[in-house]
Amino acid sequence: MRLSTASAVAVLAYTTAVNAESPQAANNQVVWKREEVQQLAEIMAVIDAHKVKRDGLTEEEIAKRDYAIVTDFLAAINQTQLAPKIINFLATDSRLQPIVIDAIIWVSKSGLISLETVFDALNESNLVGNVIEDLIGDCSLYVSLFNTAKGVIANLAGTVKSLISSGAAKLLSKREIVPYSYDMMNEKRDLNDVVVNILDSLYQSGLASSVVKSIITDPDYIPFAINLIKAVLQNNALNIPALLSALNDSGLAVGLFKQIATYSNFQTVIANAFAAFAGTCSGSSAGSSSGSLDLGSIFGGGSSGSSGSSGSSGSSGSAGTTTGTTAGTVSNPCKKRRRKRRSNY
Repeated sequence: MRLSTASAVAVLAYTTAVNAESPQAANNQVVWKREEVQQLAEIMAVIDAHKVKRDGLTEEEIAKRDYAIVTDFLAAINQTQLAPKIINFLATDSRLQPIVIDAIIWVSKSGLISLETVFDALNESNLVGNVIEDLIGDCSLYVSLFNTAKGVIANLAGTVKSLISSGAAKLLSKREIVPYSYDMMNEKRDLNDVVVNILDSLYQSGLASSVVKSIITDPDYIPFAINLIKAVLQNNALNIPALLSALNDSGLAVGLFKQIATYSNFQTVIANAFAAFAGTCSGSSAGSSSGSLDLGSIFGGGSSGSSGSSGSSGSSGSAGTTTGTTAGTVSNPCKKRRRKRRSNY
């Protein structure tokens, strides 16, 4: 590939710096091999290729060309030690971060995201407990989630009933993350210059969104995808309600919950959440397509009187039409409201 003047100067300057350093760099920075420097030059050449005049090309030809450039870019990055730095910069830079978040939401709404990738990112961020409580606390999902969990967690109904009766159900203290913002353009001029130049070129090219979407959807880049989603979550850039809303739009929210429920270390959290939120929801929820929840399997009788043990007896007047005449079966045990979500996840 032929380098542009700017790319050639950047790589040449960096190559000079690398060659000037001894194998044991005094500042403990990574010393790059000659072949790695060549790979860096190729990465910048790939990006510069996008800037070539495209007049006369059809939209289909442009799309094919852009796809090839994105593929070459990711392949080149994958062959260097730059991947961790690039992921961090993508997730935290003030210009690139919004592009990353929009891409994650788009892929999630489209149903193209891997649930395993989402789960691993949440798990490594220690945020699965937040997700469990946000999902179960959503009255429109309570029924379908409970029915899904019953098929995975042994004796869930009995456990929830016991927790409600004893009043022992407690929600977790949600993890709160201090917001962090990174500005690529103010990065100190050191070894990171190479990454800064590469990502600045990527931003200017308009291909950043395509690169992020490819990272998230391509099975070859699953480790990158996990680390990228984890980074924006941990930096409080992408909040959990927004992510879950996108997954719910694509029908993947219940699937994510089912995957979480298969892990024994989260089953106690799930049971506690079902018991805790059972007392905050009563009556039917219009528009629910998730079927019905048999309260008798939880409360051991299914009468409206027994539901008082969950703390909802005060609403028996309004809920009696659903709980008192159908042997404890309701369309949804939730009020027609969504609980107020925290904004600082």
